[in-house]
Amino acid sequence: MLGLGLESNPPGADAVTSLGPGCKTPCTVTLPIPSGDFTVSYTLNDYQPATVAVRVFGSPAGALSPGTTRLEPDPVVAQLQPIAPPPKPPPVRRPKPKKPPAPAQ
Repeated sequence: MLGLGLESNPPGADAVTSLGPGCKTPCTVTLPIPSGDFTVSYTLNDYQPATVAVRVFGSPAGALSPGTTRLEPDPVVAQLQPIAPPPKPPPVRRPKPKKPPAPAQ
């Protein structure tokens, strides 16, 4: 098993690996030794979702020595971007009321 740190800026995002385990950042998940690269997906209200790829280096899944397996990046950090507010509609231009004609003298 391997431990992998998951962080986000701002903290408090839900982070889920494509291998299954997840947690609320900042946190650490315990993973079986992966057989290949995987991703971590982050979600947080009012922020755009983000996905970060994780590369696996070293021995394949099922290896008895997790010390020979390395994950990069570790910790996995996502910089979350706020969702932009919808554009403001243009101001409504109301025609100025016309003045009544001046009384004839």
